[in-house]
Amino acid sequence: MRPKLPLALALMCLLVLSAAVVSAQDAPEPIDVARIGLSGAIANLDPTIQQNAPTYQPNVLISGQLFRYDQNRVPQPDLVESWEMSDDGLTYTMTLHEGLQYSDGTPLTMDDVLFTWERIREAPPVNKTLIQNVTSLEAVDDLTMVWTLSQPEVNFIHFFAFQFFLIHPREQIESDPEYFTHPVSAGPYMLQDWIPGAPTAVLVENPNYVHGPMMIRQLEIVSVPDLTSRTLQLAQGDLDYVFDLAPSVRGVISPDVTTFPHPIAGVYHIVFNLGLPEDHPLMNRDVREAISLAIDRELISQRAFYGISGPATSFVYPGVPEQLNNLPNGGQRDLEAAQELLATTPFADGFEMTLGVWGARPGWRDAALVIAENLADLGITVTIDSVEDAVAVQQLTSGSYQAQFTGNASYPVVTFLGNLFKTGNSWSNWARYSSPEMDALFASLATEIDPEARLEIFYQIQELAYEDLPFIPISERVVLSGSRLPPEILNAVSPGEYLYVATVESMSGGE
Repeated sequence: MRPKLPLALALMCLLVLSAAVVSAQDAPEPIDVARIGLSGAIANLDPTIQQNAPTYQPNVLISGQLFRYDQNRVPQPDLVESWEMSDDGLTYTMTLHEGLQYSDGTPLTMDDVLFTWERIREAPPVNKTLIQNVTSLEAVDDLTMVWTLSQPEVNFIHFFAFQFFLIHPREQIESDPEYFTHPVSAGPYMLQDWIPGAPTAVLVENPNYVHGPMMIRQLEIVSVPDLTSRTLQLAQGDLDYVFDLAPSVRGVISPDVTTFPHPIAGVYHIVFNLGLPEDHPLMNRDVREAISLAIDRELISQRAFYGISGPATSFVYPGVPEQLNNLPNGGQRDLEAAQELLATTPFADGFEMTLGVWGARPGWRDAALVIAENLADLGITVTIDSVEDAVAVQQLTSGSYQAQFTGNASYPVVTFLGNLFKTGNSWSNWARYSSPEMDALFASLATEIDPEARLEIFYQIQELAYEDLPFIPISERVVLSGSRLPPEILNAVSPGEYLYVATVESMSGGE
């Protein structure tokens, strides 16, 4: 006769089995197709070339990453199976999963990782704030690499989840000049159908992805620059998810659509081209401060962004200890102070200027219109140049602009500020801004590990930023997103712009 289980143990086993059955029943079934609406087309897939959000959002999904952001913007090991940091913070040892393959079956090798580092470490678009202390990358064997830093960098791992360190096969890149028009993938999806600049792209599940299968088998990326069209297509069911909607449609699109404000760890700003002729009014720092003082940020928040993007009080987005609220008068408009300051410059009677704006982005043109109204009170006549995203980026890159209403976003804060003010990063390049004093502050930040001392350096960076004013903060960057799908399956990481798609394993409780 078999021994009987004690009653309590039998009940426990029954509960465990029941929970497993319920969990399996509750796990949603994978979705065949999801259509994602973005504000622009995928321009290119080479991470060494400048990319805007509608380009790098899908690009990250079809590329290999050592670490990948989860839904809460925590970098998780992806192609890396395990990693450890030395006690002094100067050495990071990472071990890849065995048997990694690209979507075409080509083995992913350590040489591909080394080649990626060679390609991107000096590339102009790369935000180098987190890698400035890297002295070497060494392959110990076929699976293990060692990163050596000259000074600790507390956020080092975040770099590998950005849109820069995207791993592709060295041999194919070197042998095929057109490789990035038809790349293979070590990420969750692979490119099935795309022509550079085309309004649509099809991404299908990568059968060789180390963490697959995915909860969505196919993603159709659709470029819909027109705000009204994006809203209508989402309402009618032609789109399943839209990252960036007009704030005015919050909660009123359709009963089947959930809309929600989504912070992206950023600040809307006016960027000035400091490469203009020396006698141009915008080259005068006091003119730029007068402009800042004259801007009604609260009105922009309400009229352009319907209250979802709060007015800026700082160069840094709210909710983080690094924020220093150093805009005069809490960022509120002070027209009298603006007029008095402008009167001390050679441009007391005003002047004409052009303000560029990314026309496809919700609320941006409305914000530019408020700014034009505000500056008219100073005698400044503003011509608004509304252009597509790709054209705006080209203007920034070439320096063929005077000022733009646009914005920066990045997390953690050190990369956000580094992107703006550290020489050699994207926004500092676009603004033609370079300050040895600012670079020295970032260098000291890179060597400082004491939290309180780091905060003090962050505050000094923001104080110097106001002294120089290559940018004027306007409001926090928050977008209105809309979806017909559960957010745990498809969303953007929070805070941020990177797209997140759940794996089957994660929805089954495996991750």
